[in-house]
Amino acid sequence: MVTDKTEMEQRLAELTDELAKETDAKRRAQLMLERSLFANMFMNKKN
Repeated sequence: MVTDKTEMEQRLAELTDELAKETDAKRRAQLMLERSLFANMFMNKKN
């Protein structure tokens, strides 16, 4: 599990890149959900 703030930023960037390249709708939806969860965790860690 990603816990460090820097690791979270890196994972968000990876998910964003992967999402941009993905063409399968189901996989895109999964990536969007995962990216959203990581973004929420990241914002909670920032505060």
